[in-house]
Amino acid sequence: MKIAFDNKDFFSLVRETLEVNQNISFVIKGTSMKPFFIDMVTEVFIKKKITYKKYDICLFEYNNQILLHRLIKIKDKYIFKGDNSSNTEEVDETDILAYVYKFSNNNKTVDVRSFKYKLRVRLFLMFKVIKNIVKKVIK
Repeated sequence: MKIAFDNKDFFSLVRETLEVNQNISFVIKGTSMKPFFIDMVTEVFIKKKITYKKYDICLFEYNNQILLHRLIKIKDKYIFKGDNSSNTEEVDETDILAYVYKFSNNNKTVDVRSFKYKLRVRLFLMFKVIKNIVKKVIK
């Protein structure tokens, strides 16, 4: 059964669910994680994790917003970026609520630990870097 909530109420429920170490799923809204996540189509499955690593897709709080972006770098802070975004977000580990362990697009479920998915992500990110370099050279 699917239910629509106000964002504030929804993420309050998400926090409560995660605090008791239960997993939760929801359909994403937005285009910042294209092409992997599709607005109002992709269902993500999230859970808490003890340690986060590069390329994890995490749900986190940033400037009073809840975002779902990819972890691209870990320094003193955790640096996130949407796959379809040019902005980055720096947060503390305490701002990270959970990570995506699988997702579903049009009834096809993807385990983010699978070799095929990890390869697709690395190729996508590598192509994105090459594309940006070529754009700068052409200018």
